[in-house]
Amino acid sequence: MKRLCIGIILFFLIFPVLAQEENRKDFAKDYERLMKSDSNNIEAHRAFITKWKLQTTELESLYKRLVADSPNNATYQYSLGYVYASTSKDEDIDRSIAYFAKSQTYYCLFQSWRNVSSKRRL
Repeated sequence: MKRLCIGIILFFLIFPVLAQEENRKDFAKDYERLMKSDSNNIEAHRAFITKWKLQTTELESLYKRLVADSPNNATYQYSLGYVYASTSKDEDIDRSIAYFAKSQTYYCLFQSWRNVSSKRRL
């Protein structure tokens, strides 16, 4: 009986750790797939964030790193705002609005640059 109790206790201590490790692997695989398919597809990023919305800490650190590495990328700015909006925490609402605004600014700048460069080719 004592061995059974120890076995049950160990199961409940070890199983969550193993499940968490498997979850991290799945998260990494999905992220790799996302970045290989089309790293600037906003809908793909939204789907990724929605799927992993319970992994707020991982999503936040991931998108903060992407924004830091590519600060003018509208997709990453928007996605970080979407991460904050997904948390449903009052303190994250202002942050999400700020990143949504930045994404609009960078998108508009990109469109202006595209228009100018296409006119130069003519």
